[in-house]
Amino acid sequence: MNEAATFDTLDDRNYSSIGEQCVRNLRMIQELNEKEYGLVKRIKKVSPLEETRKKNRELELRMNMILDTHQISEKRKQNDRNVHKQLCEQNVSSFTSVARNERYRFTHEEEIKELEEKLAAQQISRSSRIENVYYEYYSKREAKILIEEVASELLRDTITDFHEEMRLALLKKELRADHSMAVADAMKIGSDKDVIICKFNVDLTRQHFRRLLPKQWLNDEIINFWFQLLQESNAALAHSGEPEKSCHFFNSFFYTKVSEDGYNYRNVRRWTRKVDLFGMDKIFVPVNLSNTHWCLAVIFMKDKKIQYYDSMRGCGLRCLETLRRYICDEMKDKKNTEIVVDDWELIPTTIDTPQQKNGFDCGVFTCIFAEYVASNHALDFVQRDMEYHRQRMAYNILQGSIVVGCDVIPQK
Repeated sequence: MNEAATFDTLDDRNYSSIGEQCVRNLRMIQELNEKEYGLVKRIKKVSPLEETRKKNRELELRMNMILDTHQISEKRKQNDRNVHKQLCEQNVSSFTSVARNERYRFTHEEEIKELEEKLAAQQISRSSRIENVYYEYYSKREAKILIEEVASELLRDTITDFHEEMRLALLKKELRADHSMAVADAMKIGSDKDVIICKFNVDLTRQHFRRLLPKQWLNDEIINFWFQLLQESNAALAHSGEPEKSCHFFNSFFYTKVSEDGYNYRNVRRWTRKVDLFGMDKIFVPVNLSNTHWCLAVIFMKDKKIQYYDSMRGCGLRCLETLRRYICDEMKDKKNTEIVVDDWELIPTTIDTPQQKNGFDCGVFTCIFAEYVASNHALDFVQRDMEYHRQRMAYNILQGSIVVGCDVIPQK
């Protein structure tokens, strides 16, 4: 017994010393590790009971969440059922009201129709009043704009007309004061039967002379007297050797005779017994159309062309054809030879021919056409110059010749 106890005591001492030694060794190892690697985190001891409790709490939370979700879903379903029930009740009531309304409409159809017509009429009346107000406003506005535009246009036209009058006044041509006075006296003083001038076997009376007043038609007497003055003036120039070839001026009856019944050369065969037309440079033919309009045709012998001058832009092709045929017959009769006129140029009234703007100045245009073409002068006159040319023609006729120096004097 004593030996066993002794052995057990030794074993306990040995085990305790060994355990202490192990603890010391562990501490030394920990210290070395801490020095080498730093402090070692100590793992907190967890009790198994605490771990179980924690898991139970998590399960409880999850079950509560599932229960809450189920309750919310049930509430939503209940709400949906309530809403559906309410909608069904409303539909039933609406169907009932519709049926009731239909029955009411059927029993009171005429009254409802009358009320609808009154309502429609009221709406139409209201819309028409609105439209009337709208259109009245815009019509007044448009009228105001139109009045302003018209006033502006009238003002612009007035200013334009004023400037045009000023411009024309500066361009206006006038006779010298003494020449104008002589013409005025001859026009006014004396009887219509008084002879103003006797020349070329013609007694030109004051009645004829007054045809040169503004807005008067020129008659054969004035036209022929003027062409005679041009013939005389051209002959004087030819005698002095100024033009290479002279001109010949027929009177106003020549074309009437040659165009009788379409064409009649016999009527004018003896008109050129003392004149060699083929030695002339230009031949002038005044044309009277049905005693209502004066024109001029000019035969350019050297250039082999016949040109028509009409202040109302007539083409004159019939006249040009007649005169070309006349030249052919004249050559055959006077020269006993043929002349080829097929290649002669026939020129109707050109676009740059001065035009009249009234119904009584055609005779003046015809006379000035002849004067300007005979002197190779550009046709640079216009309608506003006709009053001046009437007075100039009157003064030249009064003097019995084309007066040199009876020229244009601008108005100051």
